[in-house]
Amino acid sequence: CDMAFHQELARSTRNPIFHLMLVSLTDLLIELQARYRDKTDFRESAISEHRAILNAVLSGNGEQASAAMYDHLSHAIQRIE
Repeated sequence: CDMAFHQELARSTRNPIFHLMLVSLTDLLIELQARYRDKTDFRESAISEHRAILNAVLSGNGEQASAAMYDHLSHAIQRIE
């Protein structure tokens, strides 16, 4: 689910380089997700962060979407440390 969200978001940018970059990281991201799959609070946090990103994108607020993605990636790093 997490990876599908990121892949669809990358596709929606219509930037083939960004999409290819994400595809190249897919295996690593899947491996990291598998390590932390059992942590319900981590998954709930990620879903909440995805909602914030999606809402910003749907409202056309690029600055808010960028900030929400930054928060999501920062929290993801914290969750795996």
